[in-house]
Amino acid sequence: MSPLPILLLRAILALISVLATSHPLVGHSYLTASSSFIGNYDRTAARGEVEALLKWKASLKGQGLPLLSSWNATIPSSSWVGISCDSSRRIVSLNISGYDLYGNIPPSIANIANLSYVSFFDNNLEGSLPREFGLLRSLRILYLGYNQLAGTIPSSIGNMSSLSELCLFHNELVGSIPDSLGKLGNLTNLSLYENKLSSHIPSAIGNLSKLNYLRLYENQLNGSIPREIGKLKSLTELGLSENKLSGQIPSTTGNLSKLELLYLYKNQLNGSIPREIGKLKSLIDLDLSENMLSGHIPSTIGNFSKLNVLHLFTNLFSGSIPREIGRLESLTDLDLSENKLSSHIPSTIGNLSKLNVLHLFTNLFSDSIPREIERMESLTDLDLSKNKLSGHIPSTIGNLSKLNVLHLFTNLFSGSIPREIGRLESLTDLALYDNKLSGHIPSTVGKLSKLNYLRLYKNQLNGSVPREIGKLESLTDLDLSENKLSGHIPSTIGNLSKLNVLHLFTNMFSGSIPREIGSLESLTDLDLSKNKLSGHIPSTIGNWSKLNVLHLFTNLLCGSIPREIGRLELLTNLDLFETKLSGHIPSTIGNLSKLEQLHLNQNQFSGSLPIEMNNLTQLTNLQLGYNNFIGNLPPDVC
Repeated sequence: MSPLPILLLRAILALISVLATSHPLVGHSYLTASSSFIGNYDRTAARGEVEALLKWKASLKGQGLPLLSSWNATIPSSSWVGISCDSSRRIVSLNISGYDLYGNIPPSIANIANLSYVSFFDNNLEGSLPREFGLLRSLRILYLGYNQLAGTIPSSIGNMSSLSELCLFHNELVGSIPDSLGKLGNLTNLSLYENKLSSHIPSAIGNLSKLNYLRLYENQLNGSIPREIGKLKSLTELGLSENKLSGQIPSTTGNLSKLELLYLYKNQLNGSIPREIGKLKSLIDLDLSENMLSGHIPSTIGNFSKLNVLHLFTNLFSGSIPREIGRLESLTDLDLSENKLSSHIPSTIGNLSKLNVLHLFTNLFSDSIPREIERMESLTDLDLSKNKLSGHIPSTIGNLSKLNVLHLFTNLFSGSIPREIGRLESLTDLALYDNKLSGHIPSTVGKLSKLNYLRLYKNQLNGSVPREIGKLESLTDLDLSENKLSGHIPSTIGNLSKLNVLHLFTNMFSGSIPREIGSLESLTDLDLSKNKLSGHIPSTIGNWSKLNVLHLFTNLLCGSIPREIGRLELLTNLDLFETKLSGHIPSTIGNLSKLEQLHLNQNQFSGSLPIEMNNLTQLTNLQLGYNNFIGNLPPDVC
């Protein structure tokens, strides 16, 4: 498809997007005025508007310029692309959204004095905003988002007394928000987000009593949130996130009774959450995360009966979670992680039957997981890791059939892994590592056919690895290290064809390494060290063409290193020390050109070192001691 039809489609989509905001002009007849002449008109004024537009058109560049070919008549009409006229053929609407145009906005735009609607949204316009915009006293809608406009916002914009929507988002604007914007008493939408605006939010913004949307996020605004913001009683959305705002959240925020979205995340706000925030009974989404807020979470949050999302993570909150949290029965996403919250998880959390995400990780919670968690059957992501939770993992966790992620690692859980965990057939990530779990790994784990990550390391698990683990054919990461597991490594492990990481180190495995392990052709990291494995290293290791790390040290292996090791051309780390390997080092070891660390010490190797070791030019760590080698080191290895 040629560029012009694509641009035309883009322009149509941009127009639909703009009209979808339901601005007041959509219903006005002059947007669809006939191009035919009706009544008298001011020919001189009309020609002045034409000259201004044609002069601007001549300065523009870009693939969308041919779309403006209709701009060539003596008197403007609604037949011009992007133009709407009133009955006297005066231009009242100018919309060239999504035309991929390059250039500046000229001061002569003010010559089109009757403009009510301007949209240059989604182009590549640059330069500064002309201060002459302030002369457009009839302008009600100004959309200049998604351009490359720079410089400051001219204070003359405060003279546009009819303005109801001012959208300058996603540009390169700098400087402060002018106090004069406080004069725009008809403004309903102020969107200045994704710029480089700095300084403080002017208190005059509190004069915008009709404002529904205040979006100032992703700038460099600093200072405190003005108390006057509490006067914006028509506000439904307040977005001040990703700035450098400091100080406390003003208690006057509680006056914003119509507020649905409150985004203050990624700032430097401190102090406690004001109790008055509980008066915001229309709230749907509250995000105060990634600040320096402290104190207790107020019990008044229980008033947020419509709340879907509550994000308070990465702050300094302390104390317990208020029991009133159980009243947020519309909640779908609760994230209180990375705080200093303590005590137990309240049982009332079980009332949150619509909850999909529950993140309480990296806090100081203690005691056991409340049994009531079994009622949260909509949960897809449960992360309680890095706390001080203890007791058994409740068997009722098996009721959470929609769970994709279960993270309980780095706690004090004891007892066995419940068999009911096998009912979590949607699970993709199971992390129970760094606890005090004991007993066997239940064979029901084999039912978790969608599992990608199984991490049970740093526990006290014993017994053998169940053969059923071979059914986890989606597994990419299996870590059972630092336990007390024993018996043979099951041959069924060879079924895990997608496995990248296999860590079984620091256990008590015995018997030989199964030949079937050679089927794991996606392996990048294999660590079977610190066990009691015996027998030969299977020649099938040569199939691991993607392997970076091979650790077999501190075992009871015997025989020689198979020649096939030379096929592991991506290997960077080979540790075979402290086994009972013997024989000559195969010359094929010279193929391992990416090898950085080679540990063969404390074995029974003999003979001379192969000259091919000269090819190991990346080697930084070589240990050959306590063997029976003869002769000299290859010269380039020295």
